[in-house]
Amino acid sequence: MFSKVGRVASENVPVELLKTKCLPILLCGLEACPVTKTQLKSLNYAVASSFRQIFNANSNGIVYTCRYVFNCADIEHILCIRIRIFFQKYCLLDNIVCAVCKNRVDVELASFSA
Repeated sequence: MFSKVGRVASENVPVELLKTKCLPILLCGLEACPVTKTQLKSLNYAVASSFRQIFNANSNGIVYTCRYVFNCADIEHILCIRIRIFFQKYCLLDNIVCAVCKNRVDVELASFSA
């Protein structure tokens, strides 16, 4: 993506492409899987590396500020929202298997509401 857009466009374009195209692909299906802290750290590193390249920055502080300014949340926060939405949709399914697991889902959903 960056090699095609590169320095031709303003920083808004690659950041929006990252948020709308790359992050959904990167996080696809993770709401249904257990994710370790190490894996979250690795996913955050991928996003931070993208911001480093877009803004030609070496400092973590600059990357953090750029992510804040462009409203690109931490992967853990994004994943928590996706998991909450996944569980809410799961609870609405009219399926015998879902009904059996509903108590467990309610417990999981409560942990992501906080």
